[in-house]
Amino acid sequence: MANNSIFDCDLEIDFSDAEFEGEKTSFESVVFSNGFANFLSTNFGKGYETFKKEKFGSGATGFRSAKFGDGIISFHYTNFCSGNLSFVDSNSHHGDVSFERLEFGDGKINSKASVFGAGHKTSEMADFANGEAQFVLVELGFTQTSK
Repeated sequence: MANNSIFDCDLEIDFSDAEFEGEKTSFESVVFSNGFANFLSTNFGKGYETFKKEKFGSGATGFRSAKFGDGIISFHYTNFCSGNLSFVDSNSHHGDVSFERLEFGDGKINSKASVFGAGHKTSEMADFANGEAQFVLVELGFTQTSK
């Protein structure tokens, strides 16, 4: 857990190849400054992954080849400011994915060749402001999706 932490780096914060075990991986109320937050080939295990109330600066956040288990992935109240968010070749098997009340600013969501399994997806009350979203070859599963 990295709750209530500040990663003050203008270059890169690298979680590549990290493996998180246990029932919960939590980055709640974390500030990631302006650097690139890299989650390349990160394995988040099977439980609940929360990125709730995070604040990212102008840097990009990348989940490339990341593996999310069958639990819940939550970005509730996360603020991406002017940074970009990408999910490339990432997998979430059967868990729920929530972008509720997410604030996006001028950033861009880029999802390519990713699978967001059969769980519920929601982006209720999300504010995409001047940002844009791109989904290419993304499988969203077969259950309810809300916005």
